[in-house]
Amino acid sequence: GKRTPAGAGGPRSSMEALMDKLEGYLSKGLLSRDDFESEKANFLRALKKEREKDAAAREARRVREAYAHRQRLEAEKAARARELQQEEEARKRRHEIDALAHALRATFQHGRDLLTKAELEGVKRGYFDLVGLNLDASSSLVARPGGAKRTREGA
Repeated sequence: GKRTPAGAGGPRSSMEALMDKLEGYLSKGLLSRDDFESEKANFLRALKKEREKDAAAREARRVREAYAHRQRLEAEKAARARELQQEEEARKRRHEIDALAHALRATFQHGRDLLTKAELEGVKRGYFDLVGLNLDASSSLVARPGGAKRTREGA
């Protein structure tokens, strides 16, 4: 049969070594032909069992790796879904904040005749708290939409 190069190791080279040893015993008359065939059959059965065990181990490893891969994919999918949900919630919060800021600006700009100075100051403070601005540094932003500064024509 086909021989494995020397030093290649593995089941084939161990089989070759055993066959060489058994053939040596057979040629010297230390082993009968029946004993030779019996030993050869035993070795081939053991070799087949080893190969089946190796194949089963490879299959088990493949199944574990496939399971781990599926778990990683599911975890990534769940993480992406959470990320999308958080982005959607943030978008909704920004929309709500924008709507509230607009309502507070409109109340401040158009409710001057109806609200007391203290109420107007509360609306102004609420607006700045909502949008996260410093009241003292930005006090002119509420009176003019978009924070436009007074021009000579509009003075």
